[in-house]
Amino acid sequence: MKRLLYVTQYYASKDQPGGSRHDQHIRALMAHGYRVTLVTSYVKNRLRVIPPQYRGVFIAREQDGDLQIYKTYAYPHYGRDFWTRMLNYFSFFFFALLAGLKAPPCDVVFASSPSLFVGLAGYLLSKLRRATFVFEVRDLWVDSAIVMGALRNPFLIWLSRRLERFLYRRARRIIAVTKGIREGIIGEGIPPEKVVLVPNGVDDDLFATLPDDRRESIRRQYGWDGRFVALYAGTLARSDGLEAIVRAAATLTHYRNLQIVFLGDGEVKPRLTAMAEETHLANVTFLPSQPKCRVPHFIAAADVCLMPVKNDPFFQLTLPNKLFDYMAGARPVIAAVPPGEAQSLVEEAQAGLVIPPEDEIRLAAALLELCEHPDACRQYGENGRRYVLRHYRRSRLAGRLIAALDEACPKRRRRRLYPFLKRWLDIIGASVGLGVLSPLLAVIALLIHFDSPGPVFFRQERAGRNGVPFRIIKFRTMRDEPAPPRGFQSGDDPRITRLGRWLRRLSLDELPQLVNVLKGEMSLVGPRPALPYQIERYNDFQRRRLSVRPGITGWAQVNGRNALTWEEKIALDVWYVDHCSLALDVRILFKTIGVVLKPSGIYFHGEGSAWHAPTREQNPHA
Repeated sequence: MKRLLYVTQYYASKDQPGGSRHDQHIRALMAHGYRVTLVTSYVKNRLRVIPPQYRGVFIAREQDGDLQIYKTYAYPHYGRDFWTRMLNYFSFFFFALLAGLKAPPCDVVFASSPSLFVGLAGYLLSKLRRATFVFEVRDLWVDSAIVMGALRNPFLIWLSRRLERFLYRRARRIIAVTKGIREGIIGEGIPPEKVVLVPNGVDDDLFATLPDDRRESIRRQYGWDGRFVALYAGTLARSDGLEAIVRAAATLTHYRNLQIVFLGDGEVKPRLTAMAEETHLANVTFLPSQPKCRVPHFIAAADVCLMPVKNDPFFQLTLPNKLFDYMAGARPVIAAVPPGEAQSLVEEAQAGLVIPPEDEIRLAAALLELCEHPDACRQYGENGRRYVLRHYRRSRLAGRLIAALDEACPKRRRRRLYPFLKRWLDIIGASVGLGVLSPLLAVIALLIHFDSPGPVFFRQERAGRNGVPFRIIKFRTMRDEPAPPRGFQSGDDPRITRLGRWLRRLSLDELPQLVNVLKGEMSLVGPRPALPYQIERYNDFQRRRLSVRPGITGWAQVNGRNALTWEEKIALDVWYVDHCSLALDVRILFKTIGVVLKPSGIYFHGEGSAWHAPTREQNPHA
């Protein structure tokens, strides 16, 4: 089992306000087989107070299921000035080092900024614990500090940049949260292959379904019935230029049905509240931070969501969590951002309106435009949800992080040779197979062409190692017709062609997957590749089958094939993951020959097979 020390100053569980990126990534790593220990601070950057249970405690050790957590002190009373912020960063740096030394042994130290001092703590811990150092860069901290006015001294700027480049060079892998951040790191002379893009995304658990039943209850609770509600949900930070929202509200006071809501806490909340009180704005409401699990309810209760930033070119690189939450909640977005990644995302998804940042006149006009066109609001919301669920599911994006850490993680000696030999077995086996079987493949292709109209090959997106999608190749065995009510694995499916039935019986329809093996997307032996929607249903145990490349044949295929239930097949796949070896792979390949020559268990006539999913429409050619 791989051991990971995860260091981040800001961590929020599902029951706390804040982003869920760290929590979801940690859960995904644990499901993949990592033993994770977390070092974080109990001082949250929103409230900046020490919770009563931690007063007088510098390092607290806690347990959350299988996750061991060390929560440390960090100076809470910091403000906009440089020195109190440094005191906050240095205090966490110091106590994180102590906590990291008390933590169990580890193979990898994963440090997530901000700030750079979290990265420095991670690097020093990696040296002291003789572990690999991986650095996640969530913002270009030096540039951010300069833009926000927190870092002005030329010598300190020079020193910070030296530290930044030092950490980039010392990290085995660097995880970048946006394309712009990745390009900025590469611009410092870091090799591109060392920098892995793992963007923010949609919290699968929170936004799997829309909480429309909570919409009306929240609107009644806060008196929003009959009003057009514009919501900002997140930390009230200086970097977001939130004053422009209050100024826009001041120009809209005569539109009594329009309400602007700030949901969250942060350093500029007192200033925003004072601005609203000074101008007696009844159309602005401030609500406290909510647990992450309740945020989708407030998004559902809103009519439009606001995503502003300050008017500075630096913020071209930002792609905040809240934007994905808004879009996953099927609400239109008004993005007050400079040209950059957030603008491109909203425009490509057709998820709302993009306006210049900190422009209250344009913001007021955008609010009125959406208020007067509810059909457009609905369409923008539907577009955004469809787009982010297709491209930004965090459960899939976590596969990139897992792959990067797997590559960075030092391999145990007994396992070091096996992946190398297995890959060469795949390459040699697939190459020889394609060469020897090429006459047969050509004959089958001609027979399919003349047997029924349609393409010779069927291609479909499947989930590969760590859930990374790829296109599987098969010989087509069905006519291209609408799916019948029954599951498509039934042997009497009327769409199966005469030739297709024969190809399936001998498993010849799988032979083109030798191309997938050569490309490194599959292996000769491994769990069969699942459809993307199927892995969304996996629990932590089932997700372990994704930790190896999918195979043309596997342990489940030589022990019952599709006559197995879902649970039986998953259990066999996970057993293979835990016990895989070159000897077992060769054994499975030889057993496959016997299974193919004595075909049985090809079809499952009943509920519960690994591919039978009565609640979703399935592709008939799988």
